[in-house]
Amino acid sequence: MLVAERDGLLIEAAAARRYDGFVCPECGRALILRRGELKIPHFAHLPPVECREARGETEAHHWAKAVLRDAFLKSGADAEVERRLVGEPAERRTDLAVALPGGGMVAIEIQRSDLTLADIRTRTTSFMRAGVPVVWVGLVDDALALRIEAGRAGAGLSPEGHFLDRLPLPAWARFAGRLAFGRSAWLDPAAGTLWIGRQEVSRQFAEPFRRGDPEIGFQDVGGRWRSMKTRVDLRLYGPVPFDALVLRASRRRAARIGDVDLPAGPIAWFDTQDGLDGRIETFTRGYRTARAAVLGRPAAAASDRRRTEPRLP
Repeated sequence: MLVAERDGLLIEAAAARRYDGFVCPECGRALILRRGELKIPHFAHLPPVECREARGETEAHHWAKAVLRDAFLKSGADAEVERRLVGEPAERRTDLAVALPGGGMVAIEIQRSDLTLADIRTRTTSFMRAGVPVVWVGLVDDALALRIEAGRAGAGLSPEGHFLDRLPLPAWARFAGRLAFGRSAWLDPAAGTLWIGRQEVSRQFAEPFRRGDPEIGFQDVGGRWRSMKTRVDLRLYGPVPFDALVLRASRRRAARIGDVDLPAGPIAWFDTQDGLDGRIETFTRGYRTARAAVLGRPAAAASDRRRTEPRLP
């Protein structure tokens, strides 16, 4: 945890001195201040740890909250770590709250553990009902870091970004990507970098009859199709400079994709000052159109087809 309570006031670990009296704002139990040359200053619960706010708090998690907070503060936006937000169905603390230029705020949640679909939907709906869009940011683990490297099997470096096909993304990441029309963001604690990307979700099938060439695509010529599993391709762009990072926000309608129900309400995503998100959208539209032409199928609708209001500044 980066924030503790002392004498009824909240204080960040980076500004705290070494004395006793810190308690957890969530459970009220005693906390200790930990500082070091290699670690982000933070508060820790004394064992046994039972507080829900202390679960999953790793050094990488502390770093991610601090580096994003500092980036938005440097750009002139108000940013606060571990802010308590009131909403339904429960009051929640967000990893980072950032104010939008036009009013309102965005909740940023750092995630590495595998939340269930029910958990992430409940937490997302809680923020959205409070009028607060949430951006889910993944932490790059060793396996994903290897996939990002150019030349790795299944990943290729091109002018359009790093393409990672058939990626076994966890349930929370697939949900977050669908919620934001395919958008996703990933922080790499080991390299200290940020990646912005798009997810392409499709179905893998078995037992088709096909003809064609793997370089230019296949043509379906009949046969029995049987759905196997969801396939997720991820295209990452970056590393993105932290000082170029901005937030965009809009709204979406409720939708059901496969067996996943997506709630209606405000959404948000990362962009850059020079409009990286717009360039990704342009390429994504062209990519889908070209792929549909090769496969002889109608082009898929744009990823933003459910956006109902213009984005905020």
